Amino acid sequence: MNAYRGINLLLVVICAVAVVFHAFLASRSWNTFAILLAGWSLTPYLAAVLVAVFNKRPLIGAAVSGLALALDVNTYFNVRGSESSTAVLDYLWTPMWNLLLVVPLVTFLVLKFERPRHNAP
Repeated sequence: MNAYRGINLLLVVICAVAVVFHAFLASRSWNTFAILLAGWSLTPYLAAVLVAVFNKRPLIGAAVSGLALALDVNTYFNVRGSESSTAVLDYLWTPMWNLLLVVPLVTFLVLKFERPRHNAP
């Protein structure tokens, strides 16, 4: 049970919404590339769960996955409203930015500004 100490309901809900969202995007064209793109898009959420479990702080995972989901939804609406032929490339870049910037930056900020825990005997 200690291995799941870093997971809470908010983190599970955000990750479930992300899975449904990316499954919706992949279902628009069921081909190998769409399924691989959905898997690539879900890697920041896996990283968020791993960070939350290893740090035993579910707030980190919820913050990382919440911001990653917000960026994914923003990317979806930007691509959908764009008339550029290369706008779809944002679907490839957003997960990379989530992995390289959002996960470490939000983890650092939460660890820096989260109030210290007081372990009473």
